[in-house]
Amino acid sequence: MLCHVTPNNKGINLTDDSLVLALANRAYEEFISFCPMLRQRVSEKGGFQITVSLYLDSPKKYQTTYIVYKLDPSSRASLSEYKNYAKEQIEASVKQFEEQRRQAEEVAKLQAQQRAEQARIARENAEREAARQKRWNEFVRKNGIQEMVSIDGLSVNPFVFQGKTVSIHTYFKRMVAPDTGIFGESVVVSGLPRDLFRSRSYVVLAGRVIGTTELKGRELGEPSQAPHLKFIGVHFCKDSSCSDLLR
Repeated sequence: MLCHVTPNNKGINLTDDSLVLALANRAYEEFISFCPMLRQRVSEKGGFQITVSLYLDSPKKYQTTYIVYKLDPSSRASLSEYKNYAKEQIEASVKQFEEQRRQAEEVAKLQAQQRAEQARIARENAEREAARQKRWNEFVRKNGIQEMVSIDGLSVNPFVFQGKTVSIHTYFKRMVAPDTGIFGESVVVSGLPRDLFRSRSYVVLAGRVIGTTELKGRELGEPSQAPHLKFIGVHFCKDSSCSDLLR
């Protein structure tokens, strides 16, 4: 049997035991009034269960069953005689909601930290790139660089760049004269300060392309022609890729 209760604008608080008990007692009274002949049969069975269900506007929009309890037909129910499943369900739902909200806040906090970290990294990268570009511009301006060339391009045909001031990314190999050294495998650079290089180093070298010169050495076998540059300037790299100067 259905016992319709129209809630006020604030709805029914199903965690309020007193309110729910009142609804259950009303259902009991309606049930006994509806079918008085069941009183004796119910009494013989020692009571019966009343279910208070929540509907939205009509039974067709039944949402869930909240309260089931045993009621002695000889008296009205007391708070100790029923179990408020609605309260348990709602409290469990609230606990679940609070946990979900806590997890959502943790996720939001983590995402905010990740965004902040990404922003910090992006800012540092931008600052590092700006500093690198500034160093490169100053290196080009100071040494009058006209073109950046590769070791391979210079070795194949140094005459293409003859008379130009170029920069090459390479490494210092060894000195072969007080003012002359070898860079990479076979690029000869003259006009070097005597004490500028004391160990093998990765560098960006600035020099004017003179042409070629004969290069001799046990590791080279027969004498060969090698690109010849006149030293102008140098940048000592922090790593092999010279990321502090080159992009």
